Amino acid sequence: MDHHISNEDRLKIAHFISNSDYSGHRIDLLEKRLSGTGTWVIQHPDFVAWRDDQESPRTLWCYGNPGAGKSVAAAFIADHLQSTGNIVLSVFCRYSLDAFTTPLPVLRGLLRQLIEKTTKVPPSICDRYWSGTHPSPEELPNLLAEVAAYHTRPLYIVIDALDECPIGIDLLRAIQQLSSSFRVLVTSRPVFREINEHPSIQIRASDDDILIAADTTLSRLKHAWLDEELKEKMRVQVVKKADGMFLLASLQLRELERDVTCQRDVLVILDSLPRTLDDAYKLTFQRIRAQGERKNELACRTLALTTENRFDSDDIQYILSAGDRTQWIDIETILQCCHGLLQMPLKFIHYSVYEYTISHWSELFPENPNRFNVCLQVGSQLACRPCCWPAPTPLRASFPEQLSDIEQNICNQFIYMLSCDAIQSIERSATSMTAIQSWSTERPHIGFDGMLSV
Repeated sequence: MDHHISNEDRLKIAHFISNSDYSGHRIDLLEKRLSGTGTWVIQHPDFVAWRDDQESPRTLWCYGNPGAGKSVAAAFIADHLQSTGNIVLSVFCRYSLDAFTTPLPVLRGLLRQLIEKTTKVPPSICDRYWSGTHPSPEELPNLLAEVAAYHTRPLYIVIDALDECPIGIDLLRAIQQLSSSFRVLVTSRPVFREINEHPSIQIRASDDDILIAADTTLSRLKHAWLDEELKEKMRVQVVKKADGMFLLASLQLRELERDVTCQRDVLVILDSLPRTLDDAYKLTFQRIRAQGERKNELACRTLALTTENRFDSDDIQYILSAGDRTQWIDIETILQCCHGLLQMPLKFIHYSVYEYTISHWSELFPENPNRFNVCLQVGSQLACRPCCWPAPTPLRASFPEQLSDIEQNICNQFIYMLSCDAIQSIERSATSMTAIQSWSTERPHIGFDGMLSV
């Protein structure tokens, strides 16, 4: 007999199945979308067939180059499907998520989403909840099929940024083996030969999309000398040089919005607009390097910590302060020093920025050529401070009060970094060893025994 349970119990069961549903990034992406952009995707014949024709292939691949707008398109598609009364499950694979090591947690996240969107829960799932027994990997596909059977209409799964997932192909295969009730849309860079057999749509910002972005920026420019002829030149050049990459267009428009004081400035910048994402990032790092020693050092430390994907915004602020409330740096200052490469919460604005920073680090910060050493240098400064401050600072209302908890989390993350297989191959400099020894000496209760041999 099916279990008709209260909404409260149903949500408890859903959260028991998984503590994350991997769809939260979708809301952030929708907020980035400019009204009117990307509508061509849901009008594309291949998308319409995938959405409406149950005889068409179940999997649709939406591919595109970095910065083309794939993630925003995925969020828009999921929102479109949901707005027409469909059940939509979504997985946004972010390079900073640790959970993607096997398909198991993702399948659990999908089951959680499906339970949250279904009024009934099968007895097999309820029994596991009441007994405190989580479903095994082998049981998850059948449990998803059981819940899907309550729905007469097809169910849609949107998987974004499959290329950012370390187990992308394994994840895709696991989802494709689910019940035929599920129709799957995948976005990624054009790197997966395994998906070539499926119908596909190239995601590329249309000229109209980029014009909308340009007009949005132009509406904020109130210079008296900015006439319609010059605005049209700006539109034409941005569309031409963006080459279908929404991210590149936004970086180009940021240059125009930030650095113009007269008509000649506009013409000079239009002539030198970056033509690739790498060129745009190189220009941004040149600005970071030119902003002064203290701000450059702050950017270096922040970016190094951010590349580790281990620390949240509070952690990074606390680490940068070296445990000293008089050195607390507000988020706005941190973001300004990084010149738009980071967003809140403190993460890179795009996976391609992360890749560029990783691959060019020694060129970008030649005085600190080893990112890992930079993290340990900052950590060693924190280790030399008392374990907690006597009282929360009155200078910032959101300053963390449970300093012992936040410090425990930070220490755990440093332990993880030190124990990673990838880190073991890095040659330890004297600075690294000093940092590790400082942590070990100052935090014996944390459990650093054996770390010095890593």
